[in-house]
Amino acid sequence: PLIRRIVTVAGSGTNEPKNLEVRIGTQLKYVFDACGGVKENTYKILMGGPMMGNAQYNLDAQVGKATNALLAFCGNEEKTVENPVCIRCGKCVSVCPMHLEPLIMNMYATKNRLEELETANVFDCIECGSCSYICPGRVHLVHNFRAGKQKINNKRAAEKAAAEAAAKAEAK
Repeated sequence: PLIRRIVTVAGSGTNEPKNLEVRIGTQLKYVFDACGGVKENTYKILMGGPMMGNAQYNLDAQVGKATNALLAFCGNEEKTVENPVCIRCGKCVSVCPMHLEPLIMNMYATKNRLEELETANVFDCIECGSCSYICPGRVHLVHNFRAGKQKINNKRAAEKAAAEAAAKAEAK
């Protein structure tokens, strides 16, 4: 069975970046302690890579079977903007591995045009993060796609519940 994993610990918030062999279930704070700890002004910890990694709320999370990297960011690396704007450069389209049009899907998602969003094949998006990573406008594309998918699924569930309720009422 898999009981250990090689984990890369890196980023500007790490005192001593290195590769470690870590047991599955080890808390992140112990992994970072083995690397000299995290710097005081660290603002983000990612479990995974910079594009598909998941932000961790604290260092009590545990290393899992799929954990391959821990990234700590500090200083002035925060590149987000308060109100990101798409400049329609098309870079997101060129990097999409699924050959989708993220800029069009983002427009539909932000305007709650769910039918058009579904027609634009949002469910084919694998949420790799390539489009968000390359976006010079710093638009949160993957987040918008996830939210759009959830809205579509909620709408489907509501329609199904309404149809079942109508069928029950009709049967009485």
